[in-house]
Amino acid sequence: MRIPSQIAVLAATILFAAPTYSQNNDFVHIPAGSFIMGDHSGLGSANELPLHQVSLSSFYMQRTEVSVDDFCQFLSGLGGRVYFPSIYDDNLDLTAWPHETVAYVLHNFRGYGDYSMEHGWGFFARGTGIENRATHAVSYVSWYGAVMYANWLSIQEGYSPVYDETTWAADYTANGYRLPTEAEWEYAARGNAPSYDLYPWGNSISGYHANSLYSGDPWSGSSIVNTAPVGYYSNWTNGFGLHGMIGNVSEMCTDYYDPNYYSYSPSLNPMGPATGTTHSIRGGSHTDNRANLGLRSADRNGATGDYIFWASGAVGFRLVMPEREPILSVTNFLAGEDAVVSVTQCSPLRNVAVAYSFSGAGPIQSPFGLADLSQPVQTFPILTSDSSGVASITISIPGTALDMSVWLQAVDLFQGVLSNSLAEVVESNGTPSLTSVSPNTLNQGGSATVTVYGTDFSSNCTVYLESAATSVGFTNLQFISTTEMSGDVDLVGASEGLWTVVVEKSNGETGALLNGFTVLPVTPVVSSCSPFAGLENTTVEVTVYGDFIDQGATVDLVMGATTLTGMNAITSSSGQTITADFDLIALPGFYDVVVTDPNGSSGVLIAGFEILNGSAYATFEMGNHGFFSGDGDETPVHTVTVIPVDVDDYECTNSEYAAYLNSAYTAGDVTVTNDIVYDSATSVAICDTVTGTAYSSITFNGSTFGVVTGEDQFPVCKVSWYGAVTYANWRSVQDSLTPCYDTTTWNCTASADGWRLPSEAEWEYASRGASYSPYYAFPWDTNIISSTDANYGNNLGDTCAVGLYAPNAYGLYDMGGNVREWTNDWYSWAYYATSPTLDPRGPSTGTQKAVRGGGWNSYSNGAGVTNAGRDDNYPADRASNIGFRLVKNL
Repeated sequence: MRIPSQIAVLAATILFAAPTYSQNNDFVHIPAGSFIMGDHSGLGSANELPLHQVSLSSFYMQRTEVSVDDFCQFLSGLGGRVYFPSIYDDNLDLTAWPHETVAYVLHNFRGYGDYSMEHGWGFFARGTGIENRATHAVSYVSWYGAVMYANWLSIQEGYSPVYDETTWAADYTANGYRLPTEAEWEYAARGNAPSYDLYPWGNSISGYHANSLYSGDPWSGSSIVNTAPVGYYSNWTNGFGLHGMIGNVSEMCTDYYDPNYYSYSPSLNPMGPATGTTHSIRGGSHTDNRANLGLRSADRNGATGDYIFWASGAVGFRLVMPEREPILSVTNFLAGEDAVVSVTQCSPLRNVAVAYSFSGAGPIQSPFGLADLSQPVQTFPILTSDSSGVASITISIPGTALDMSVWLQAVDLFQGVLSNSLAEVVESNGTPSLTSVSPNTLNQGGSATVTVYGTDFSSNCTVYLESAATSVGFTNLQFISTTEMSGDVDLVGASEGLWTVVVEKSNGETGALLNGFTVLPVTPVVSSCSPFAGLENTTVEVTVYGDFIDQGATVDLVMGATTLTGMNAITSSSGQTITADFDLIALPGFYDVVVTDPNGSSGVLIAGFEILNGSAYATFEMGNHGFFSGDGDETPVHTVTVIPVDVDDYECTNSEYAAYLNSAYTAGDVTVTNDIVYDSATSVAICDTVTGTAYSSITFNGSTFGVVTGEDQFPVCKVSWYGAVTYANWRSVQDSLTPCYDTTTWNCTASADGWRLPSEAEWEYASRGASYSPYYAFPWDTNIISSTDANYGNNLGDTCAVGLYAPNAYGLYDMGGNVREWTNDWYSWAYYATSPTLDPRGPSTGTQKAVRGGGWNSYSNGAGVTNAGRDDNYPADRASNIGFRLVKNL
């Protein structure tokens, strides 16, 4: 292969030049290193000890704190995602439940509040002239607002967001912006200084160094604005070139805060505790002075996610980003064509070198590590990345260079980071053609390695099967030669019949072998349907699950001589579901579900669907009927028909749960680590023991579970949703019933005869005790509540024995109060607006489970223990006021 001389450079001097680390506008490169983290002076608090060594990978940190102007740009782009709860509020909240606060913004020009931002027609910095805060460090921002800003900036620049804005968990493998860890923050603040002084610059502080209280700096104690502009203290930078790490505003970290974290922190890239209720803040602010020691590099504190320092707006943030590996790619690497060599994920507006070799893979040593090239090495002219961090060059490939090999690699000269290496072969520019394929037949749902034969294939080709309705791509594709390729074919969802085999090059040229492959028919299989029942004389949409269901299939319900044919049938592209509407104008009873393919083959689910006699089932108006005004998730009131179930009279007790734990421990199904009980197969936490938390009543002596004396008949609490359903499966086995839960997927087969958690509809129907005329607020058929009705409002200070209070009309105890109760349903704030009428089971997916019934510490006015009240918790949560009771089908 020959690359034209006008773009070839002989000696790869650039590749072997020293890296040019420097400041990248807003971000500063922090090289990898180790330091001793914690308080070295003896003046700090216990939460800054013990001293411990920490080693960190390299990263970039924002040179200054985020400014008001930058944050306002982010807020202005949020649109309908945020709102002010009322015209009297300055807290800007998320519209999605649970409505976390993003920031505090002066609303409607009311003229008071020391906030840094204002809202009118859009968001903007407060003040004019010397009081204008546009360039000041933003404050009155919550942790949620800070990480949402990081995600927004990541998306603006084409990077992967770090934070899940539903769970707020951080994915440290993502390449986007984020808040620093505590370790990164302290390492960066110390600036690689070996002396471990109080401050990044030494052991004394003045207004020359930082914006702090009584320091004499221009902003100290100001009656106008207390924060300073970002970068105002550029006359002082630390060893890494960072400004304002101490003072002005304290800075939020990604980590959860634990005052004892240093005693168990890992030494390599510590990321804080796995869970927590508060997040770490570092660096001190304009409200701190030397006397209170809050300005030291080692000082640490914690604040809840939406906590705002009301008095002074003393908390802000700056971002970090990972050292991103450049990604090298080549397109159109064809003889006689113009190929494009691109390097993405580089530092914006910086120099990038691309080197190549005809001599094979390396490695050879460079200042950036081992390069995957062999000598002699050549380079293209130095490239400059654009504002998105992309550098590219177009090269002409000679038409005579067919089958020549070249190895390429790039380096971001600012970061000093090597890219991936590529081995490319100059391939034919001809149109591919196909002559045969082997094997050329395969059953529906089958899989095999298929080899395609022809001419003018290349390594950038894709291969797929194509029918009139869809296509199936080859995976694990192997380029063997210009006349042979192979790959794996998986025919999940592929319809029977003749398929065309297609080879396609990256430039869009294709070759096809018409009718070259045959998918052989397989009889459709039917495994289940949802819902599995419907009321007579109603219309219901039924989804049938199975496999090998072809496009154009039909579905029927059959009982004896009666056949009901589904209308508007739609088969999924995977061939694993078919959905149709049925008019249930037929006699009640059990009907076979029959799916028939266009070729006449059929699959049957015997007695898979039941038409129910409407008079045998219960219908009620679910939701809030005007008591305590309720939350929006309790409306609209809607008609629900439930199938009666057998409901436990009492909430599951400690003694019952301990019996399960002992059985499961003996069988090896559970383990105990750090006073928490885990499911052995999935490692999810199922409950706490009393050693781990005072609210648990479950004891463990190393071999046997027990119960705190006198609390055998108290409801079990500190149990996760997973702990409730594993107990349900165990109890089903004890009673010779079929377990409902698959503990690999945690899916529930509600039609099984075993014990399970109730649906929300089943729970509310049971709680109301058949009292629907009128509808009452509480299970005891009144609209008032007192301490003689239930354990609520912290009137006992903890749980009490089950059955201590009178039952409802169904004989069920503690439906309101004592402990809230897990249900089986995923939770959705707006579910009532879309809930089906018959036997609703909640949304198909979600992140939190619905919880009902109120607990011992619910609102003192009783609002939390109403029949209609809804709540939600993550299934892994183990709360002091959550337990459960079970139901089973009759």
